[in-house]
Amino acid sequence: MLYLFGNCQSGFLADALAHKGHPTTFRALASPLTYLTCGGTVPASLRETAAWPGIEPFFHDRTIQNQCVMISEADPAPRLFLINLFHETVPLFLNEPEKHAFYVDQAAFDFSPGFKELLERRYRAIEPNPDTYLARFGDMVEAFRARHPETPLLILGRLSHFPFFGPEPYSYLACWEKVFSRAGPLLAEWAAGLPHTAYIDVDRVFAGIWADTEQAIEAHCPFLRVRPGSGPRPVFRRDLEHIGSLWGRLADMVTSFLKSGRLDYGPNQTPPALWAGQPRAPERLGRERLRSLLSSGANYASGRAVAAFFSDPDTDHTELLAEAAAAMPVCHHTLHMVRHYAGLHKNPSLLVWISAQLKKIAAFTGNGPGYQRLYENRLREIARNVTRHI
Repeated sequence: MLYLFGNCQSGFLADALAHKGHPTTFRALASPLTYLTCGGTVPASLRETAAWPGIEPFFHDRTIQNQCVMISEADPAPRLFLINLFHETVPLFLNEPEKHAFYVDQAAFDFSPGFKELLERRYRAIEPNPDTYLARFGDMVEAFRARHPETPLLILGRLSHFPFFGPEPYSYLACWEKVFSRAGPLLAEWAAGLPHTAYIDVDRVFAGIWADTEQAIEAHCPFLRVRPGSGPRPVFRRDLEHIGSLWGRLADMVTSFLKSGRLDYGPNQTPPALWAGQPRAPERLGRERLRSLLSSGANYASGRAVAAFFSDPDTDHTELLAEAAAAMPVCHHTLHMVRHYAGLHKNPSLLVWISAQLKKIAAFTGNGPGYQRLYENRLREIARNVTRHI
């Protein structure tokens, strides 16, 4: 069994490995601090807290077992461990007398009466310092390595914030923007000093993908994080967390490692000098290309189209969203972009898309009731905004 730990990046890779026939388990983590403070076991008082009726969906797969133990003797024998540099989910809740911390989504307060009062009696909310994340992550990996010393362990890095990947690359790991330029070599050297451990350089893996696929960052990382600017136009950052083309290539690399015990990089897996240069101009897509992407039914393709809307701010593309409403999937990254686009073009035609999305999210239970409620609320907020001027 291959065990992958971390956030969605390990989850995407787990899916790709399973598709290649490897028995694989993904376990979501909340913060290195939960594993470190629990000492590899679930404290009895925390087990009691986590059993409060109605809160289980609000761990969002970050079960108490995952947060505190990760893997137990009762699990199938491991063939490989992989841990990615995952962002921390905050706030955590700290039991000061016992010194253990855990995560649960505060949305649980609205669904489980009395749970908020229980937490306030036993815990206080904390947010670990982002600047000390790498030290926490390293301590967690070393503690895990000491408890499971023989199984090979891979550390999965992150894509660096090369300027060419603009506008202004964005990572959900709060410290990455400050440390990416020096973190890779340091992490590789640290991992090499641990038994049976190696570091996967995502920059090199992505360079290989870039060399033999479409050389446009939008094809790989289409989603934009949008926020209001000081003027009439919003400010954009490119999401480098969700890289659609990466997971299959990483799965091939892990498969090769399982056979050889080595991480081998090819001659084309060197980041090109172009990446260190100026950001490329955002792509502009014609109407038929936009229609094709939106109607594809794929998250990344439809997200790429919506992101391209912003490159042509004087043209209202809302009608294209209405046309493709039935095909477009539930995707909170695309929803985020549509929400801001609706602020630029308050077009009531968007109500067709909103209506279709409301029906889809009502049937989308995979991320739990808190996710559904937030998604529905965002859709209704957009609907109010685009109809307010009528």
